[in-house]
Amino acid sequence: MYTANTPASACRLLHLDAWRGIAIAGILLVNVYAFGLPYAALNNPYLIATAKTADAYNWLLTSLLLDGSFRAILSFLFGAGLMLWQERLPPGQGGQLFFRRMSILLLLGLCHAYLLLWFWDILFMYALCGMLLFTVRKWSVSRLACLSLLCVFIADLNSNRKLLDDKMAIQQYELPNNTTAYKQLPKELNTQLLRVQSEREIIDKTTSFCRLYHQQLQRAWQVESVDFPGFYVWDILIWIILGIIFYKLKWLTGHVPPKLYKGLFLAGIAGLYLCWQRVQPAWQNNFDPIATIKDTRWQYYELARTLRSLGLLGLLIWIWQSGRGKGLWLLFAPLGRLSLSNYLVQSVVCAVLFYYTGFGLFGQLSRMQLLLTALIIIVLQLMISHWWIKKHGAGIAERLLRK
Repeated sequence: MYTANTPASACRLLHLDAWRGIAIAGILLVNVYAFGLPYAALNNPYLIATAKTADAYNWLLTSLLLDGSFRAILSFLFGAGLMLWQERLPPGQGGQLFFRRMSILLLLGLCHAYLLLWFWDILFMYALCGMLLFTVRKWSVSRLACLSLLCVFIADLNSNRKLLDDKMAIQQYELPNNTTAYKQLPKELNTQLLRVQSEREIIDKTTSFCRLYHQQLQRAWQVESVDFPGFYVWDILIWIILGIIFYKLKWLTGHVPPKLYKGLFLAGIAGLYLCWQRVQPAWQNNFDPIATIKDTRWQYYELARTLRSLGLLGLLIWIWQSGRGKGLWLLFAPLGRLSLSNYLVQSVVCAVLFYYTGFGLFGQLSRMQLLLTALIIIVLQLMISHWWIKKHGAGIAERLLRK
């Protein structure tokens, strides 16, 4: 069994390893739907003909509680981990080794996206964000906090620009005697087209490797060339910066003022309220995209996600500071020690389960069945991680990154 005295753990912080493991497990609880369902069905469970009411409630709870929260915690730990790693380097070697490690991470991300066929790869994004933040890591806490807030503002500003474009397209579509507006309606607002595309995506990913690769290649390129600069770069920078701030304030290695995690709890409650306000239009309109856009006044996904994730961070800090989480930390720490390897293995396992390269279950399982699948994978990864750490000490991907 893994213990705090397992070899190679002497210079590691047990609770940070455990938080990283919890984040990796939580990310799979969200990603499994993107692995197993058509892209359009991620925001509309009823696009799948066999969907039931339980699938809609699954979507609601995932959107309220999970979506983006564990990615935030992982980004937070990435920022804190970079500071901790650099502090242990010999003077004058930080820059060269840092960019070498980020370059390896970037290459791993590209292989993950284009060879392992996971279009929502975050390694590529983390590598670029890490490089961007190298020059600001020595800024004061106040300047870093302002930069993090600016990233929240920019992310939601971009989302509201997209919302405004959609509203204008709908207005044009609803003009009387307009024969061309239907063709001009964005495809993400055309339910009939989305259903056809979802059926085609299921066929492409389960009947032909060439079609599967083409689908994933297009999606990966969209994420890295359009979604990353427009949204994900800000989404990730927010929490990497917060990780740097917490590390600078010694809040991850020593005593944390009770007022801090109480304040984080309150932020989490506010975030949950905003998350409900954000998903309410889709829920009340039975996921009709046009009605949802018309009833949505503002887009504040990033603000809501940030506040909710602060609440989750506050919960983790409270468990750590109270001394009640030792068993939980010991359970998840090996998963966190092998976080990079486990993240890549999740993609391999899901590719085998869902795509033409394996059992071809893409689009065949309900959201509840996908949730159960993710939980089984997490349990297996926990068991294997404990054995691997005891026998080998470090994962294959982790060794590659450190070299």
